[in-house]
Amino acid sequence: FGQPFAIAFNSGTSTLHAALAAFGVGPGDEVIIPNLSPIMCGVTPVFCGATPVYADVGWDDFLLDPVDVRAKITDKTKAIMPVHLYGQVCDMDAIMALAREFDLKVIEDCAECFLGTDAKGRVGGTIGDAGSWSFEASKHLVAGEGGMITCQDENLAMEIRKFGGL
Repeated sequence: FGQPFAIAFNSGTSTLHAALAAFGVGPGDEVIIPNLSPIMCGVTPVFCGATPVYADVGWDDFLLDPVDVRAKITDKTKAIMPVHLYGQVCDMDAIMALAREFDLKVIEDCAECFLGTDAKGRVGGTIGDAGSWSFEASKHLVAGEGGMITCQDENLAMEIRKFGGL
């Protein structure tokens, strides 16, 4: 994936939880997630004391709709969690533009999109602040259980490792 940091966890749920915690997500914060996603994406903000805010997905691709993401951003929003599905990568240019505009963090959930690429040839999970993969039995890359989180920022990697006790 061309990422300098990869941290293993016991599950993809733990990777999402670790990323949000490393981003500083906590009580009173909001995390925007798609309304079509596994339950884990909705509960990990709650694990941090935050509130999941559901944004619509597109009818043509079932991926997070950046227009609705913009409509859901408030002063409490701390992060966006695009979920790449069915081998497709969300519109990360639009999502990252929103993240820059509103100073938000982005954790890409790639549990259902192993090696999917966007129109620019970028691999899902390598565009946002961190990428998350699950290795649970129903995912694209299977190891029975486990998860991996990757990132390019050494300080973020250190915070993620602290969360995992590594």
